Amino acid sequence: MRYRLGWPMGKAMARIGVPTLIRVNVIRDEEAGVYVGTSFDLRGLVIEAGTFEELVREAEEMIPCLLDGNE
Repeated sequence: MRYRLGWPMGKAMARIGVPTLIRVNVIRDEEAGVYVGTSFDLRGLVIEAGTFEELVREAEEMIPCLLDGNE
């Protein structure tokens, strides 16, 4: 079972060990030449990177920090 962080009780479920999903919306800003990732599930998540792979790495680093700070 996986539970989405944006659903009711999402943070509580994550705290008790239920695997949690965070939906990240990614767009390619052609004018700026970057990928931009945001999430309605996790307030404050805004990532910009030159490649999709970099965006994924940055998200993996940033999400735990934001989860700790969004109590």
